[in-house]
Amino acid sequence: MLMSQVSKRYRVRGPWILRELDLELEPGRLVRIEGGNGSGKSTLLRIAAGAGRPQAGRITDRPETSYVPQRIPERIAFDPLDYLVHLGLIRGMSAGDARDRAALWLRHFQVSPAVGVPVKELSRGTVQKVMVCQALMSDGPFVVLDEAWSGLDDETQDLLDAEVLARVATGSTVLFVDHDPLRLIGRPMDCWLLEAGSLLPLEPVRFLDDPDAGRAGDRTAQTPTGSRAAATAGPREVVIRVSGPRSHEAGALVAGLGLRTGDAGGTGGTGGTAGAGGVLEIVAPRVDSDTVLGRLLALGEGIHIEELRPVAPPAVGGPSTGRIPIVAHADRIPAAAAGTARTRRATTERGTS
Repeated sequence: MLMSQVSKRYRVRGPWILRELDLELEPGRLVRIEGGNGSGKSTLLRIAAGAGRPQAGRITDRPETSYVPQRIPERIAFDPLDYLVHLGLIRGMSAGDARDRAALWLRHFQVSPAVGVPVKELSRGTVQKVMVCQALMSDGPFVVLDEAWSGLDDETQDLLDAEVLARVATGSTVLFVDHDPLRLIGRPMDCWLLEAGSLLPLEPVRFLDDPDAGRAGDRTAQTPTGSRAAATAGPREVVIRVSGPRSHEAGALVAGLGLRTGDAGGTGGTGGTAGAGGVLEIVAPRVDSDTVLGRLLALGEGIHIEELRPVAPPAVGGPSTGRIPIVAHADRIPAAAAGTARTRRATTERGTS
């Protein structure tokens, strides 16, 4: 599927949410969209799924699509089984096939048909399971998931992870947004940052001990015209933002390593202690960031890495904010996504090269 020069705004003379956006979605790819609140991620996914229309641009070669929207429809008077059967009939399934598929997915995601209980009266988590089931009933080759994991328990999140990976393995394209940066960590995926209405390529989140961490991905992100993203040297220094009840202990480590502490601009003296609120910003050479992060995390519980960002914004072609998220001490990584990663500390970063 190809999105070409897609633009969207919600009122005349209002700001453009999407501006001449290009995105090619190839078969068998896992594609993650990131961006801040209000950046237009849900708008992009709605248009990709065919649930919304752009003011300008075009979408070509859209295949049969399964879609889990961010906002759950309200006032659904059907019970879960009847609701899924109803949607199956709308999609052209026979009554028998729709009922069989609905019952299968409800069992798979451990949802009781709850005969006579309208979906609108079920718990938030159960309703979310029903929304996932309605999407997966279809075997269409394009799956769009907008915060589909939200509200699901750990076990159900693992089930959805496994289904996503199975569909990608069999040639489907999965386009998703999720608030958890560890979602499907370690799996090949294309990552894009939606900012100011445009998409910028990102390196997928990786474990710090991944031998490929910080290197260019196996597959350079391409625009629909085939041009490759320009490589940039990037900043020479990064700021590591540390918080937590024991963040003050990082000051001694900073002094011992001869690093600086400072504000967002990277200014400040050598060594230092956490300031008000228990937050410490450490300035380190980019090439040493893995080592510094490892030493910080070795201090144990009570040390939280909030952010890793370049001291200066990257060159043209990178995120204009210069911010590169980092996650540390995550307590849960889905087994289906991380495998043996459950047995090691979930310390990850986004490559800065």
